[in-house]
Amino acid sequence: MSRNRFEEIRASIRFTFQHGDDVFEKEHDPIWHSRVLLGDFLRHCSQVAVPLHATALDENSCRTKARTKAKSYLPTKPDKYAVRIYCVVEWRTLYLHSFFDNGSGNSTNTTIVRRFVDIFPELRTPINKFCSLNDGTATSLWLSMILKQHQSIESPSGKRVFVMDNFYTRHIMAQKLLEMTNGEVRVIGTVRMNFVDQLNKPQVLTAIEQIKDQPRNTSILVRARNANEHAQQASRTRRRGRQRGTMLCQDASGSRNTWIVAEKTAFIVWKDSKLVIIYTTDLNSTPSRDIIMGSDVEAIRCVHGLVSVDRWVGVEVFRRSKMKVPAIVAAYNIFMNSVDIMDQLRATTPSRRKEKRLAMSLFTWVLDFATSNAYAIFKHLREKGSIPLDALSFQVFKHKVITQIRTVSSSGRFANRHWAATANARENGCPAPAIYGLKSPTLEYCNTGTTCKTRRRTARVIGIERS
Repeated sequence: MSRNRFEEIRASIRFTFQHGDDVFEKEHDPIWHSRVLLGDFLRHCSQVAVPLHATALDENSCRTKARTKAKSYLPTKPDKYAVRIYCVVEWRTLYLHSFFDNGSGNSTNTTIVRRFVDIFPELRTPINKFCSLNDGTATSLWLSMILKQHQSIESPSGKRVFVMDNFYTRHIMAQKLLEMTNGEVRVIGTVRMNFVDQLNKPQVLTAIEQIKDQPRNTSILVRARNANEHAQQASRTRRRGRQRGTMLCQDASGSRNTWIVAEKTAFIVWKDSKLVIIYTTDLNSTPSRDIIMGSDVEAIRCVHGLVSVDRWVGVEVFRRSKMKVPAIVAAYNIFMNSVDIMDQLRATTPSRRKEKRLAMSLFTWVLDFATSNAYAIFKHLREKGSIPLDALSFQVFKHKVITQIRTVSSSGRFANRHWAATANARENGCPAPAIYGLKSPTLEYCNTGTTCKTRRRTARVIGIERS
């Protein structure tokens, strides 16, 4: 889209915020003006389609020149100052199923997970059962975003794989996901040492010392541990001052241990050009020992075998060398970059400009991802043979969408529906829906849930009004 054309459309768009009377929310929530827009888009993304293949959890950036507390600084990102949004994206079709902002600058009384659960009330009971809605950490939000996909449709294969980088991977969160989904949701992700829990950190450090002097492409499998419930109870009792003594307690089997073996869960310490720690709950079987070398037959069986990957080792001229690595490592390399690929696809023909209004930046972000999701559904239906259309690139698809919208709006064939919906909307006390192509259209969205009935359909008023 050319700059002049974008500025012409932008001049006809005006945002008015019906819930802006709440002074406290306006002062403490930097994106209060776009909560309704983002919430409606989130509901539609989760209802239209549900991914069944491997899914990636990563952050996305909404670039803006607005002076707002919603922006955060990340020096490793191309957009160092931007609004950070957590996204759940399916790797094959690049469909955005769930997203939510990181809550930067938000000082309201509600936690980030409570704001997400307010959009999906059906998650309130399971979240309250295994954690707390008053938990202000982002881990509860990530847990809720993953559970929303499981709650929508159960996977026919009985397994869902979520891939994440070392900012998100937590052993405790992965075990909660297994418990809440009856073993359906599995996690693969890299790990930071400062995020490894105290029960598993000594074994991981031991494996790092053993592999430090080994050649490249050497791996060690470290069996993961879970805390013993009896030991947790004894620890809580001792902290309250009711009991003085040792941490060790006797479990049902008669052994005095503070931990139990985590089923099909392990850390893989792999030496590439540098040491990489990968965590997974998707092993083929549970290791019988705490530390097993990657060349051992049992370790190979646990990680679903070895897979060839191409790597630069410094001696090649034209082609990379092939390495045999654990299948878990290869799966991480394939599935992890889904959010980045989706962002690259969006960046080819973006609607954004250097906006100083945060509401407009978020609006163009929603427009870009709505088109990206429509293209993902188009590709999926075409592959299944549901629609007899030729293959289209994303640029051509987006151009056709814009052309059809302009053609329909300029024809004015929805004018009668506009006046019928206007009368119905005014009776309900809502802004009247407008039709693009009128002389001076202006766009407006509000937080009312009133529906306006047209001739053959019911359209939810998210606020389009004629000036």
